[in-house]
Amino acid sequence: DCTIESHRLHEHTLELFVSWPEPKGSDRICPYCASADCSIKDGGTLQTLRHVGSALMGTLITFHKPRLVCHSCGRSFYLKPEWAFPEFSCTSLLALQIFDELTSTGKSLTMIARDTYTTPAIVTSFLDHIPYDRPKKLPVSLGIDEFKGNSGYYDPAKKRFFTEKYHCVITDVDSGHVADVLFRATYRELHDYFMQFPLSERRRVRFFCTDMRSGFSKVARNCFPHARICIDMFHVVKLLTEAVSDIRIDAWRSLLKEYQAASAAYRSAKDYGNENISVLKAEAELLKEKCSILKNCALWALAIAFFRSVIMPTSFSQ
Repeated sequence: DCTIESHRLHEHTLELFVSWPEPKGSDRICPYCASADCSIKDGGTLQTLRHVGSALMGTLITFHKPRLVCHSCGRSFYLKPEWAFPEFSCTSLLALQIFDELTSTGKSLTMIARDTYTTPAIVTSFLDHIPYDRPKKLPVSLGIDEFKGNSGYYDPAKKRFFTEKYHCVITDVDSGHVADVLFRATYRELHDYFMQFPLSERRRVRFFCTDMRSGFSKVARNCFPHARICIDMFHVVKLLTEAVSDIRIDAWRSLLKEYQAASAAYRSAKDYGNENISVLKAEAELLKEKCSILKNCALWALAIAFFRSVIMPTSFSQ
């Protein structure tokens, strides 16, 4: 029931100025007390909403919304048309389009923003209004890991923000899909979450793939009686890389101290004209060459390659 009064063409957006049938008389309902005793308070204001794209361009709709005052509760409010989405500055049709893209497609936020002629920040704001229920079934091969999110939520009752540095992701290792994401990665949070599933469903889990965090292994032993705890290959390779690198660095530092001592002895012999200066010089140069080789040594990389190609095919399990 809107009428386009005029339009304005921007660089990549078409703005439409529309008029809509504003409620009159008893149709003016107060959103706070549902009273019909309302009257116009002032001249109102203009509001601009995003609309679905057309002709490969984004669309804006600008309309006038009157400001009313309720004589029953004394509160003032703005009247909006029914096609204005209440939570965001967009129309209901655009909100439905974004919700449909988020729930039924596998596109990224950037791709959805490009297809709906919005921005990734606007699409991200819709994620808080999509309810995610826990899965009905657990995967046979369950993977779990923590990730740094540093996000939280606001509790209006306590009037404070609750943030958590690390969150937890639960995946189906066979299909590579994310089963669920938990706000905390603690043992108590995971135990309470998995115990919501019946025992018959928890017995279906045959493999529990995790890192070497003790809390995850404890959850697997207490919640999944038939699951085999498997250590993720990435974490095993990471620990091996760090161990070999630490040994190499310790050996290089020890050899560096010997080189510094030999170099100091050579400089001292050079200053005082010692007859063994040539021997000290050769020893210092040899230690310097060994330090350079050990500092840039690639043996640790060869050890990792051997580990991944020969030992990795076997299963790392507890």
